[in-house]
Amino acid sequence: MNGHDAYSTYISLKAHFKNPKYDFFKYGKLKPNGYTTRRDLPFFEKLSRKFKTESELVEYLVSQFRDNPDIWVGSVFDDDADDRHMARMRSIQAMRHNLEISTRTLAEQTGSKEAFGSMFVVPKDGRHPKFLSLLLQRKITEETFLCYNKLTGFMGRWDEKMRYDPIWEDLSIRLRKYEPFLNLETERIRNEIIGTVEKAFILETR
Repeated sequence: MNGHDAYSTYISLKAHFKNPKYDFFKYGKLKPNGYTTRRDLPFFEKLSRKFKTESELVEYLVSQFRDNPDIWVGSVFDDDADDRHMARMRSIQAMRHNLEISTRTLAEQTGSKEAFGSMFVVPKDGRHPKFLSLLLQRKITEETFLCYNKLTGFMGRWDEKMRYDPIWEDLSIRLRKYEPFLNLETERIRNEIIGTVEKAFILETR
């Protein structure tokens, strides 16, 4: 991988997270011109040396663009960038565990299947759904949030009912852009969520 490859990957992922109409997985990498005349060329040459493979570079840049689609290439060499990436990798590695723990905790707190389901209902008084509040409060991870959406598709309903909510509008786009990088398996998620919920409510009624 050379500097031009790193630059192409960088602008393609930036476009994926920033442009609602561009899909990295659908259209592939962009093929830019004028690389040799860019003033930030040294950063891309350095970026190409930092990672052995393009897949490693993709994972690293996803960690940056997920939170800030406008991040400057020079900033990806900051300690904060490494911290963001390591935090995301830890969250992905613990995704199954986090999903199980969060599901069990939510089931125990809500106390019934009806109350559990109500977390995904958009209140008529303009408040955010309880499940969204949990994400905003960082009580659940984005990966857990997206696992639930993979199973139930609630984000589509929220898009319709919260279309004028700037917080949700921005978050919805960002999460949808992030989800394809997780390779979520619907059947596995279904078994884990439903199994944990059923077990929690069975124990609750004993």
